[in-house]
Amino acid sequence: MKRWILLVLGTAMLALLPSVALAQGPGNGDFLLRVNSPLVVPPDDTVDTAMVVNAQGTFDGVIENAAVVINGTAVVNGVINGDLTVINGQADLRDGARVQNVALVNSTITQAPGAQVSGQVTRTTASFNPWNFTAVWLVFWLGMTVLVVIGGLIFAAIGGRQLSAAGEFLATRPGPVILAALIIGIGLPILGIIAFATVIGIPFGIAVFLVLLPAIWVIGYLVAGTTVGAAILRAVGNRTSAEHPYLASVVGLVILQIIGLIPFLGGLVVSLAGIYGAGGATLLAWHAFRTPRTRHPERPAGAQAPAP
Repeated sequence: MKRWILLVLGTAMLALLPSVALAQGPGNGDFLLRVNSPLVVPPDDTVDTAMVVNAQGTFDGVIENAAVVINGTAVVNGVINGDLTVINGQADLRDGARVQNVALVNSTITQAPGAQVSGQVTRTTASFNPWNFTAVWLVFWLGMTVLVVIGGLIFAAIGGRQLSAAGEFLATRPGPVILAALIIGIGLPILGIIAFATVIGIPFGIAVFLVLLPAIWVIGYLVAGTTVGAAILRAVGNRTSAEHPYLASVVGLVILQIIGLIPFLGGLVVSLAGIYGAGGATLLAWHAFRTPRTRHPERPAGAQAPAP
């Protein structure tokens, strides 16, 4: 099952390409790939593997290992010493064709009297049940929503004041917030890429892309969700606590998660929410760093406090 999922994903990514051609040139050990354009292996050529996506593959020469055609027709006049695999297409074995094995997935085959298949011809019908995919996706969404809400509640409990202050920046200072988001979203990846240029910096680069950037985005998403929840609560006349905005966090994050279910648009909104919230959290951290702490001078023992 996992192999079929990988195959479908790989086919989808290849199909997005307008026209791709990859080859090393005639000779043994070659791998030929065509996407959205026909592939022809001439009678005098011998290649190791050939793959065609969304087009016709004509194999007049010798294929030593395997030939794969996806969403197209495989026309065989020559020799395939390995397997011929056709997915969502047709295999056309003409006079003089010699193939060891043929694997058909949602495909048909026509075999001329002079064509030979020395091995087996296997037929597979792959069906896709969208309800199974929907059920798995909803379970995954529900689990992520619970996890996000728990994260928001923890943030509201131990850093509620900072959470509210960062959300205030989102509403009152959008320009600096966007600038901070761009600095984080562009600057950190550039630093990570530069770090990969040195052996010592490779762990830093890995940490930037696998730990730091995702963590900043998650914090920003919690900030954005809490800000949305606080705005909704104020609109309905329900005030939220700035010290521990539990309710605002739950309401806003659940709403963002529901918006995320909208195809295409939902993913974009959720991504931008996390980036924008990360800008607010970054701006708050910068202000906290720039603002010096005021220290009150200690009064001598027995001294009276100044009169108000």
